[in-house]
Parts: sequence; structure tokens; C-alpha cells
Amino acid sequence: MISLQDISNAVQERFDLEFEIAKREQEIKDLNKKLTNINEETIPCAFQELGIKEIKLENGQKVKVDQDIYSSLSNEDKPRAYAWLTSHEYGGLIKVELSINYSKGEKENAEVMKKLLSEGCGLDDNFSIYVSNYLLESGVDEETATCIYEILSGGAHPVDLSENVHHATLAAFLRERVREGSEIPLDLFGARPVFKTKVTKAK
Repeated sequence: MISLQDISNAVQERFDLEFEIAKREQEIKDLNKKLTNINEETIPCAFQELGIKEIKLENGQKVKVDQDIYSSLSNEDKPRAYAWLTSHEYGGLIKVELSINYSKGEKENAEVMKKLLSEGCGLDDNFSIYVSNYLLESGVDEETATCIYEILSGGAHPVDLSENVHHATLAAFLRERVREGSEIPLDLFGARPVFKTKVTKAK
């Protein structure tokens, strides 16, 4: 039969486990910090002092130090950073995304819209005729056709336009510019150069 003491013991064990988990998580954080320091400070500084970029150890392992870039572009800095990219002819890195928000029960409308936009639809003087003919030929019912037309002509659903540069793309771009010796405002991109150690195991 379970007693109040059993419950008390279980609660205490729960607290003990939580404490032990938190302790070990902190230990892991400390170890990762120490590992980062060795990879990015201790070994690269030793290589720089010796004037080498790569060595092979007695056990067959190859140790190499490469320059890399850490970047973390904040939402606040994105407009200025993207403006810099555009003004320096790197605007192709920026991806523009147009999204139309539908409710849960409007999948059919969304599918028709996707097809319509993917096949090209110019917003010119013949816009309404084009859309009407397209919807008619596609066999879309009148209600769906009306919904789609309202969206395309400035209607019922919220439309979002956003710009973004993929993190990996931006990092690769910054890394290449730094290696070339190009002048680039790293602070604007929340970036900083680092040296990283790479160890290849012996075959």
C-alpha cells in the first residue's frame, strides 16, 4: 500500500534528479566553452606563432587551421545590410518571398492561386480578362473564382512581402569577401572572423 512517505520520497527524488541534470548541463556548457577556446584560440595562436597552417602528428592525424566567419544578422540591421548588398551589386543574394495567408478550409483556393501565379500573371490592363478566362478554363466554381480574383485585385486575404538571405549563403559570401581582402562592414552583418581547428583522423 502506498503511503504519504512514498510520495514524499518520490518528490524528493524528483528534485534530486532535476538538480543533477542542471549540474551536468552546466558541466557540458563549461566543457563546450573550453573546447571552443582550444579550437579557436589555443591551437590557432600556436599555428600563427610557428607560421604554419597544417601539420601531421605522429599518430597520423592531420591538424589544419582555417579562417571562418561567424555571423548573426539581427532583424533590426537587416534593412541596412540588405541596402548595402543591393548598392554594391550583391542584391542577387536577397530572396524576396510573397505569401498569401489562407484559412484552414481554403486549400483548393490556395492550390488554384499557386498554379495561376506559377504560370505567370501580369497585372496589366488585361488582368481581369486573363484571370477570368483562366479560371473559366480551369473549371473553378464561381465562389472560388471570386475569392481568387479578389485576392489578386487587392482584396480579401492579407498578403506579405518579405526579404531574406539564407544564413549559410550570407556566411559563405562574407567568408569569400574576407579571404579576398575586400572591404566589407562586418559589424553591419553581425559578423566576426574566427580561426577554427580541423582535425582529420588517421586512415
